[in-house]
Amino acid sequence: MINKITIIMLTLMTVSIFGQKAGIHHELNASIVPQESSISVIDEITISESALNFDLTFKLHDALKVSTSKTVMLVKENVNAKDIGMDIDDADSESKLKLNQYTVIIPEGHKGDFNFTLEYNGKIESPVEQSEENYARGFSESPGIISEIGIYLAGSTYWVAHFEDQMMSFNLTTTLPKGWKTVSVGKRTLDKVKDGLHIDKWESPNPQEEVFLIAATFHEYSYPMGAVTAFAFLRTPDDGLANKYLET
Repeated sequence: MINKITIIMLTLMTVSIFGQKAGIHHELNASIVPQESSISVIDEITISESALNFDLTFKLHDALKVSTSKTVMLVKENVNAKDIGMDIDDADSESKLKLNQYTVIIPEGHKGDFNFTLEYNGKIESPVEQSEENYARGFSESPGIISEIGIYLAGSTYWVAHFEDQMMSFNLTTTLPKGWKTVSVGKRTLDKVKDGLHIDKWESPNPQEEVFLIAATFHEYSYPMGAVTAFAFLRTPDDGLANKYLET
């Protein structure tokens, strides 16, 4: 679950397994309207030839409606969710999310990598609540939320098709209202405003367990550190606080 949505300094942490090849690649385009808690996603998925021998079922948040496709078939509804990725440390907490389970239909005799497009949309608005486990620490949590205050989407949200026991790589392009900033894992390769909308792109070629996205009307600070750049995203402008974190 999430207790990170209210922090002012975002430290990017995720599970990346070097030396292991990703069996799934997601080319994601997500359009988000925070005021409506809504999201529309076009996901161009590539399943590597080696992964075609494994279970080709995936799970997705049941509030997300999948467009009709000859490649994907709904096989089970009302599936219980479990925490994955960055929220796995809260695995003892019961998730209230329900999922839909789909299977990918591979044409008979197909060889090589398999590509298909998955389109879906819906609202993600799980309330931020304080669990008994985190009450003493003053933490609140949500498996995923899109709101005017901010956005938190992660593995535990099941907002991206989750294939069990498969590592993934991804490119994520987001479209949000002007003034919003996004944070994900990998390298940000696009950061621009067009037609009153803010567009970001994050590229993560290394194998990951999940795709997470944090967004709000952040004030961005950066600090070059050799070949990489460190970022701080603050709710309110504070040069001193940003420098304190970035130069540590």
